[in-house]
Amino acid sequence: MLNWSIKKSIRFYLVLLSRKPLSNLTGGRSDLATKANNLFGVKGQYQGQQILMNTDEYENNQRTTIKDYFKVYPSLEIAIQDHSDFLSVGTYATLTNLTNYAEQADLLQKAGYATDPNYATKIKKAIQDYDLAEYDA
Repeated sequence: MLNWSIKKSIRFYLVLLSRKPLSNLTGGRSDLATKANNLFGVKGQYQGQQILMNTDEYENNQRTTIKDYFKVYPSLEIAIQDHSDFLSVGTYATLTNLTNYAEQADLLQKAGYATDPNYATKIKKAIQDYDLAEYDA
């Protein structure tokens, strides 16, 4: 049985695949996904590996495009595991106590997971539109 954080990461990926505006992903075929196996737009470096890419960010509710470094993963499996580990610690660890996807999306928004001021609303809509709430079980 998959642990909680891996199930959440899988649902996260399904949501991102289903809604292009939520990320740079285009069905797993974005430059970030194909060049770096980075399905979630995770910034930073993984075992010293990183790639400089354009990214849309919001500051004062204004969207702007900047360049930033994103993690490069050796495989999709490792990307999913790294993302699930990320959701399991620190600020995001309280997600495990929430069983409602709407509360989880709101917590991610409040914790600064994304700079898009409408991030939580978009995530909740995508989960509803594509019947992804079943992955909460």
